[in-house]
Amino acid sequence: MVRCSCRKLECEGLPCCHIMLVLIDLGVVMPQCCVLNRWTLNAKSGSPLDTADPVRSMKGTRLSELMNLAKQVFEEAACSTNEYLRWKGILEQEREVKRTRDGVDNKSSCPVGEENHLDAEASPINVLDPEPVQNKGAPKKFKSFLDKPKKRRCSECSSPDHDRTTCPKLRRYVQGSDQDMRLVGEMTHARLRVY
Repeated sequence: MVRCSCRKLECEGLPCCHIMLVLIDLGVVMPQCCVLNRWTLNAKSGSPLDTADPVRSMKGTRLSELMNLAKQVFEEAACSTNEYLRWKGILEQEREVKRTRDGVDNKSSCPVGEENHLDAEASPINVLDPEPVQNKGAPKKFKSFLDKPKKRRCSECSSPDHDRTTCPKLRRYVQGSDQDMRLVGEMTHARLRVY
């Protein structure tokens, strides 16, 4: 039995990070039953789709697979005019063949009730990552190449050659007498009151 002084294992039934580090250091492998599937590398292999209506889910799956494949092919074909014309001709020819074979001239020739049923095991279900969401807040300002960054200046004497930490004006006061030190202190306090 493993115990820790934080007593998280006894209170919540979950091992704490201290116990986990000791187990890793000892080379103990965590049993698979103690790790939820969502925290493993195989988390995406599960099927979160609802299979209550297999007709619609299978049609959606096939449509998604065809769209992904077509997108890849068309992105490559769009780079050259010959490939573009070749694929355009192939698609138009196949569309006409399908219309004449089915005898249908409308856009959707696959009614939901008359769709061919496939076994769920026969076709793999590919679940893609969700689309990235834009963060809240204002977007980042795009800087023009004409915009030049402002040159940093000393906050004491406004010289662009140095900053406040290396200001010769302040150094003169610091190296001076006690009266000069009082002047530096008064300047700093006056600045704090202004801001």
